[in-house]
Amino acid sequence: RYQRRVRASMTDPLTGNATGVDAASITLDSGRISYQDLPTSDQSVSTIVIVVAVVGSVLLAAGIVAVVVVCFCTGRSNRMAPKDESDAFTIIFTDIQSSTALWAEAPEAMAPALDHHHALIRKLCRKHNGYEVKTIGDAFMVAFRDAVDAVNLSSALQFDFFNDKTWSQQIDHAYLEMDHASTQDMKALEKAMYSIALSQEDYGKVWNGLRVRIGIHTGFGEIKKDPVSHGYDYYGTVVNTAARTESIAHGGQIIMTGAALLASGIDRARVQDMGPIMLRGVPEPVQMYQLATVDNRL
Repeated sequence: RYQRRVRASMTDPLTGNATGVDAASITLDSGRISYQDLPTSDQSVSTIVIVVAVVGSVLLAAGIVAVVVVCFCTGRSNRMAPKDESDAFTIIFTDIQSSTALWAEAPEAMAPALDHHHALIRKLCRKHNGYEVKTIGDAFMVAFRDAVDAVNLSSALQFDFFNDKTWSQQIDHAYLEMDHASTQDMKALEKAMYSIALSQEDYGKVWNGLRVRIGIHTGFGEIKKDPVSHGYDYYGTVVNTAARTESIAHGGQIIMTGAALLASGIDRARVQDMGPIMLRGVPEPVQMYQLATVDNRL
């Protein structure tokens, strides 16, 4: 009588090592050959295969998640970023009017309002091909390859903010109080400019929620890719001029330079000529235009 067990071999997918388990028994007795499966061994093989497959799948999924997380944390989408210094690009800066005072007057409302402000602007960046360069406090710096996208984003921002129904009334009340206080020291002309916002009834026809001012400028500048954030940043007169343009605007207003107007190619009926204006740090006066937004805003 002769009996022998047959072992099944398999390769561990994690280590690459070959392993073996008893799979069957062959018996030779009086010239007769019999073959018998070993149920216990089969069960072991199946169990090992299933366990290895599950563990392998879990580790593979974990690896994919890790790669995605690493890419998300260490990189960013630069698809819309201006990258060629030989091409003109457009920069916009945004800022919230009287944000410091709003934090003092309505701190409970400002935290969610700021989150909403950021979400709305980032949504518009995706829609209008804007590249978010950075945020500085509650201000955004956004770059565009095409000036008309910058104009469209800026205009949409004012209308979207005005038409948004989720702003806290505390924001409007704080602004209204500041408007009342401001008129105490204004000249007659300036009082007339703000008169429409001095009653609660009229206020809602012009203002709603956070007031954001925007400056737009187009030109050439230096482009650098940050080795840490892997994002692009922009330097030079084009950036400084855009920042200074934003600084002369008031909340709810969009001001663009003559260079931005020319590059965008928009209808001049959409803008009001403000004439040449001196900007801090810029040696020559810069021709400025105001882009029309919500009705009755100055």
